[in-house]
Formats: sequence, C-alpha cells, structure tokens
Amino acid sequence: MRFLSNSFCNFFFNILKISIFFYFSSAISAEVKPLDILNKLHFSLEKITQNNLNDYSFNEFLNVTREIYDIEKMGRMIIGSKWAKITPEDKDKFINVFGEFITVNYIRRFSKIQKLNFIHKETKVIGNNFILVKFDLKADEELISLDYLMYKNGKRWRIFDILLDGSISEIATKKSDFKKIIEEKGFDGLISDLKLKNKI
Repeated sequence: MRFLSNSFCNFFFNILKISIFFYFSSAISAEVKPLDILNKLHFSLEKITQNNLNDYSFNEFLNVTREIYDIEKMGRMIIGSKWAKITPEDKDKFINVFGEFITVNYIRRFSKIQKLNFIHKETKVIGNNFILVKFDLKADEELISLDYLMYKNGKRWRIFDILLDGSISEIATKKSDFKKIIEEKGFDGLISDLKLKNKI
C-alpha cells in the first residue's frame, strides 16, 4: 500500500508539473509582440492601397483599428480633465465614433498611395510598459518618419499616439482641434462633427 501511495503521489506531481509548464508556455505564447501588432496594421494599410473600398473592407479595417489602438486611453488624453465628467454612455459614443474617425483618415490617406514600404528602425523602452517603435514609411516617392508610442495593458500592446517626422503628435493635434469644437459646440457637438467627417 505504501508503494502504491508513493507511486500515485509521483504520478500526481508529474502531471501537476506538466500542467504548470503548459500553462506558462501558453501564457507566454499568448502575448503578442509589438512588431506583430504593427505589422498587422501595415498589412491592412497595404490592402487599402491595392483594393477598391466597399463596406466589407471598411468594417474589416475598423476592426483592426479597434484591436490595435487604445482608443479609450487616447480619448482620456485628448479630452483631458473633462473626460472624468463625461457620462459612460457619452464616453462609449466617443470611443466608437473616434475609432471610425481614425479608420476613415487612414483610408483617405492611403487609398491615394500606389506603393508602400515600412522599414523598422528601432524599438526603445521609454518607461514601465511604454515603448517607442520607429519606422520609416516610403509612400510612393515620399519618405516619412513614423514613431509609434505603445502601451502594454496586461498582455496587450496598443498604440496610443503617433509622431510624424519625430515631433508632430497626433494626440496633441487632435487635442487642440477637438478643444475648439468642444468650446464652441460642447461634447455633443464634437460627436456630431466627427460623425459628419466620418462619411466617406
């Protein structure tokens, strides 16, 4: 009986070790690398340059935008201190319409380009769970510097800002533009304006 008990215990602990190994292995593999995220975005942008747009391709790219961008974090940064005073319903409206706004702007810019080439230059750690990923974008004959600011929330890396030519922040630009609209028309006016701009 003692032999059987020891054998059973050894068998149990071996199974437990294997289970723990596979758990941590799957947890590591589940973490998507930042370059994989950006490559997915770049692949989608290349598809925009090659295909005629229709409702399906718009919705497909909208899903990519929502997956890759931390739109809620961007909203908090753009709206600033007033974000805390906005109702959850209005926050959801903004997140949805701003995700469409990002998608439409990409489509408008990249549907006019014939040839794209993204060249990764370097990745820098700039803080706890923050990185800067630098690319050169060759769009037809124009060379543009793209710096992606990314934040890791749990196991997910997401974009929350892009610097054009190393200095022009998309967040800072939108913060300035949206502030004027909010001052003139209120937050509801901003939502309405974005909906109008989202019409392709």
